[in-house]
Amino acid sequence: MAIYKYVALKNNKELFESIIEASDERNAREKIRNSGYIPVKVYLNEDEKPVFKELPQKSVHLFLDEKRLFTTTLQSMIASGIPIVEAFAIMENNLDSPKLRKIAGDIKTKITNGYSFSQALESYSESFGEVFIKICHAGEMSGELDVVLERLLSLIKKQQALKSKLIAASIYPAIVILIAFGVLVLLGNYVFPRLIGFANQSGMDIPLETSLLISGIEFFRNYWFLIIIFVCGVSYGCIQFFKQPQVKRALDSSSLNIPVVQNFVRYNALANFTAVLYVAYDSGVPVTESVTMAKGAIENCVIKEQCEKFEELIYQGVSMAQASAQSGIMPADLQAMLVIGEKAGKLGEMLKELSDIIDKKVFETVNNLSTLIGPAFLIILAVFVGFIVLAFYKFYYGMFGIF
Repeated sequence: MAIYKYVALKNNKELFESIIEASDERNAREKIRNSGYIPVKVYLNEDEKPVFKELPQKSVHLFLDEKRLFTTTLQSMIASGIPIVEAFAIMENNLDSPKLRKIAGDIKTKITNGYSFSQALESYSESFGEVFIKICHAGEMSGELDVVLERLLSLIKKQQALKSKLIAASIYPAIVILIAFGVLVLLGNYVFPRLIGFANQSGMDIPLETSLLISGIEFFRNYWFLIIIFVCGVSYGCIQFFKQPQVKRALDSSSLNIPVVQNFVRYNALANFTAVLYVAYDSGVPVTESVTMAKGAIENCVIKEQCEKFEELIYQGVSMAQASAQSGIMPADLQAMLVIGEKAGKLGEMLKELSDIIDKKVFETVNNLSTLIGPAFLIILAVFVGFIVLAFYKFYYGMFGIF
């Protein structure tokens, strides 16, 4: 197989340039026609390079906001008809993020040297992910890179929306923790030093609750740095422990048996799965490869095993609806949509509808979790404040010999 460059006519009016893999020029023209385009010029890429997997990886961490900016900027320029090399030159000179400018410049250089866009992205697989790169490759092969980038942009927006929802749900617990910490600092610096001085002068016995509270605050004041080191060490140890395959599987399995939490875990996994499946399939990626790509978006071991069974059935030629029913990956009330989509020949549209429905269910479960988390932390705060009140109460009345 060789790489061929070509100029083709889209919609009988718009010329565009792209590349395609083919055994010879005749095969390349045939593939272009099968994609729905009219080949105008096809020629061998003399500057063809080895695949990028042989080149060193460049580890650049990108946040979702940065990936969204990169995708939005590139998509808008390509959709406007700006050549891809010129688009990356503009991004290199005008983007605010130094990381994105560096990536744009590097990709521009590689494309100028004969690499395709998706091949150039291979050097940044840790930054963009395998799904992003493969879908871009499918867009290049079909000559609709701008459309594919728009679909990837919608996928990134969904990920951002879910992340924002989870952050919003954690704001209340964070406020409760800050309030508790503020109360401890106030008591430790201003209140308890006077109480201890008064107790020492009067020779009174300090109640157990008050003594425990004072000792805890004093320990925190004197050894706060050790507490931070201890918490960081325990957190690191727990993370490494939970990464163990057997432990991770046990936790993943347990999370699917906890009320409310199980709905979030399952629907969150399905949201990632269906979103990637829709974007890949609708971008022209074969259904078998689309399922394989979507499987990589699932982290829960138990659900991933169901997905692997689903993938195996798809490779055996079983319809997507039947594979879903036999593997158990999809709830029964959603399987009917796959049946309708396959029978109507509109599987891509139905996958999009399915993805939107599951997204709504994810947001509903996040709202349910938020509703439960609020009262739970309120109870914790009430117990914390109640213990402080009890300590003060017993100390105060202890001065009069009541306790």
